[in-house]
Amino acid sequence: MRLRALLWVVFAAASCATTAAQDEPAATITQAEALDTFGIGSGRDGDFAVPAAGTVLNSYAPVASVDPSATQVTVGAVHGAAAGFAAGNLVVLWHTTGLATATSGDQTAIALAGDVGAYEFARVKSVNASVLTLTNPLSTPARYAAGSQVVRIPEYKTLTVGPAASVAPYVWDGSAGGIVAIFATVAVVSTGAIQADAAGFRGGGIENAATHLGCTSLDNWSNAMPCGGAHKGEGLFTTAYAVANPGAPGTAPATTYGRGNYADGAGGGDAHNAGGGGGGHAGTGGLGGRTWIGDVNAGGPRFVGGLGGAALTYSLADHLAFGGGGGAGEENNAVGTSGGAGGGVVLIRAGSLAGNGTVSASGGSVTAVSGIDGSGGGGAGGAVLIQVQAGAACGSAAANGGSGGSGSLDPDGPGGGGAGGYVTVNAAGGTCPVTAAAGAHGTTHTVNAVFTGMAYGSTDGTAGVALPASGAGLSAGVCTPAVLGNNQCGGCVLDSDCPAGQPLCDTGKNSCGVCTSSNRTACTGATPTCDTMPTHDTCAGCDGNFGSAATRPCPTTAAPSCVTSGANAGACAACNVPSDCSGTAPVCSSANACVACNGDNGTTATSPCPTSNKPYCQATGACGVCANDASCGAGHAGPFCNALTGACSAACFNDAECGAGNWCNTLAGPGLCQAKASDGQPVPGGNCTAAIAARACLSGDCTSSGPTAGTCGLVADGGADAGDGGGTGNADAGDGGQAASDAGGNAGDGAPADASGGDANDGGDSASPDAGPGDASDAGDTGSGDANDAAGVDAGDAGTDVVMPIDVSDAVSPDTADDGQTTDVDTTESGAEDANSPDVATAPASGTIAGGGLSCSTLPGAGRAAETSPIALACALLLLGAHRRKREKHRSLACHNDEP
Repeated sequence: MRLRALLWVVFAAASCATTAAQDEPAATITQAEALDTFGIGSGRDGDFAVPAAGTVLNSYAPVASVDPSATQVTVGAVHGAAAGFAAGNLVVLWHTTGLATATSGDQTAIALAGDVGAYEFARVKSVNASVLTLTNPLSTPARYAAGSQVVRIPEYKTLTVGPAASVAPYVWDGSAGGIVAIFATVAVVSTGAIQADAAGFRGGGIENAATHLGCTSLDNWSNAMPCGGAHKGEGLFTTAYAVANPGAPGTAPATTYGRGNYADGAGGGDAHNAGGGGGGHAGTGGLGGRTWIGDVNAGGPRFVGGLGGAALTYSLADHLAFGGGGGAGEENNAVGTSGGAGGGVVLIRAGSLAGNGTVSASGGSVTAVSGIDGSGGGGAGGAVLIQVQAGAACGSAAANGGSGGSGSLDPDGPGGGGAGGYVTVNAAGGTCPVTAAAGAHGTTHTVNAVFTGMAYGSTDGTAGVALPASGAGLSAGVCTPAVLGNNQCGGCVLDSDCPAGQPLCDTGKNSCGVCTSSNRTACTGATPTCDTMPTHDTCAGCDGNFGSAATRPCPTTAAPSCVTSGANAGACAACNVPSDCSGTAPVCSSANACVACNGDNGTTATSPCPTSNKPYCQATGACGVCANDASCGAGHAGPFCNALTGACSAACFNDAECGAGNWCNTLAGPGLCQAKASDGQPVPGGNCTAAIAARACLSGDCTSSGPTAGTCGLVADGGADAGDGGGTGNADAGDGGQAASDAGGNAGDGAPADASGGDANDGGDSASPDAGPGDASDAGDTGSGDANDAAGVDAGDAGTDVVMPIDVSDAVSPDTADDGQTTDVDTTESGAEDANSPDVATAPASGTIAGGGLSCSTLPGAGRAAETSPIALACALLLLGAHRRKREKHRSLACHNDEP
């Protein structure tokens, strides 16, 4: 037991003097509407009546990370309401704590305009384990990193809180909690309490230390050197706070102990037994009381109580903050008290607020009375934001600072008061008193009335900011299906979010329409696909086949082809082009259906085979190729099967198809069956070729030269004089009384002898031989060796004519000579020889030439001109005729000299 009777007398005057609180200008904010599209929610959670006191309506989880797309949030352990998170939930992401820098003992107000304190509403599209996928990207995803949390907000129609009921948050645990957030499309009706009192930043905890005097350190434990004091209260600078560990005192980082505040978190009282400071928020926290009366300096107890937390300035439209925690009182007798926790946050959006219930987020007061140790400071008030469309009625809306602790049987430091927080009411009217009062300092309690109720160096916190209803309610409305369907309020997530006229939610765009990319049941007929390009998905015509990369492909395999033209353009059907059909339904009909063929390709059938590579319509309805002419019967394009194309045709393709006596004429176009030409008729096409003659002439041959060139059959061009009137093979009848038949040559000649025996130009004298030598101008004289005679040769002055009715293709018989003897010249092709005919198959040694019906003299020597020799001329004419008729085989004609 300490003896302090004299000290009470000595320091009475000084101890009775109270220290006025250090007044600071209160931070102000502008009443503003939240900059978002979420209004007062969707009402999807219906009506709800709070069943009991302390009911937690929200779910909470710390944010681990936000992916680069800003739509996927990975979270930690979920706390609060058992509902957790689900698709369609409205959530708020809030960067709750984590200032990058702060200076110990600096009480300068801090403006929150960056990441810390910022919040943003979002809607959950899906949940996969610890990953929440949002409907829309966060506006500034990088700010929601360490120190952030995500909170589920229920969307009621009407929330009712009865007189025995209350709504409370999951208390802040350093990573999540501390906020009550409620949306109600109709009203919040409360006769109970909606509160987040002492749910914010935590107060400094108690750790018992040894007795140390004269400590002044801003950041150190009581037992350390230089010695400091008790734990600080929690604020935005997280590294300056640690949870107390009474079992291992003094083991936390040095910055978490001592009288210096960090940002809004208050300092703990220094040794020996000073009081903790009050937390800061809209105002500055109060100073903790002085040291034990025996720890003196300059004649009295020292002012080394914890410094109050600094003020924060910001707009509730885009930032929120807890009240700062109060610092702990310094203890060495294990009877000191911890600092109070700061107030949390209450956020209400509704159509209206009704009833006489209270809404609060006040700081925690230190109610326990300490013994002969220091007392903790009060927590600062938190933040209350009420936004309603109509009026707001309540018993009160408060964010007051908590009171500092009192006590001690002898003078030790009381706790400083917590600062007031922020209260803002946006309403069109109503009665809802607002307050953000400062927390009061603690006082002393001793056995001596002189020191009872003294501040003993402790101070109140400063007031916060409280803005009552200004007559301007929240302009944002209800997130109706139409609003959600337009990608407002986070957009739709479920079909139930959508209005009747647009009943389907496109979760890719978070908007409602009559269809979606995965649900086109409403799209039929000419608009079978879903156009997802506009804001609202609508039914439209297709622009590609099923499975294609088109914008609007046909949706099903039942009608996979997009019709590109005609009356059905834009519709999906079984086919659009022939290649869409196959098998026994290979034809794409005018109705864009695959049907069986009923005719060959190229015919006028209603459903002909569509392509030339399978032109033949089979009995099964499939298209293929014909096998033979027999398959090209009635109902096909013609009776003939083209083996190359497989098509039936009216045109023939080979002679065999035309039957005996006919041939397939393909000279001027498609094949046409025609009768073969008789001898003497023109060769089809006019050209005598062996190939055409073999196919088109009955005889299989044709004449290629002379007057009958281009006709079927072989016709001799004759042995008459060119000037004769057409006698091509006639002998002179007066040739020594020869019979007319002698002039005709062999019976096997192709050119029969002229029965008249006379020249056509012989004036009708058919029996008179030439009496004289051949004269070039001998008109009609058949006995003369006329140069123009095509076939007649004078035998000499004896008046005997030698006539040559010769066909070189056959064995020939010569004319009767002057002596009346017949000499037959046989060729190697002769069918038979005369008994008196010499065989001339082997030609004589000296220049000989043979011609049918002619014995040719050996040609004279070189001195005699060929043209002066009638025999030479006749032989030359024979050779010329042979070449013109293009003999199939060469015959050697032996020349026999029967002239002197």
